[in-house]
Amino acid sequence: MCKVIYLKYFTNKGAVAGLSNVSNPVSVARLVMDSTPHIFLAGPGANAFAREKGVPFVPDDELITDFAREALDDFIHGKGEASSELG
Repeated sequence: MCKVIYLKYFTNKGAVAGLSNVSNPVSVARLVMDSTPHIFLAGPGANAFAREKGVPFVPDDELITDFAREALDDFIHGKGEASSELG
């Protein structure tokens, strides 16, 4: 699940939340801003909108980095503390 807000000069806005398996959620937020009268779409409606607009979807495995997968595996097996790529 993700949340994205796209702002352009603070006058135009587009936001999405609760997207699943979208390769580039920022592009969906931009489409909300550019092609709808809405500011915010969420959940199944946001996913349906992305599909309707032809936004690429990817499997879960492509959205998880090797670092994140290894960190989760280490945490599950008690080999370390939870960490992130950001520090």
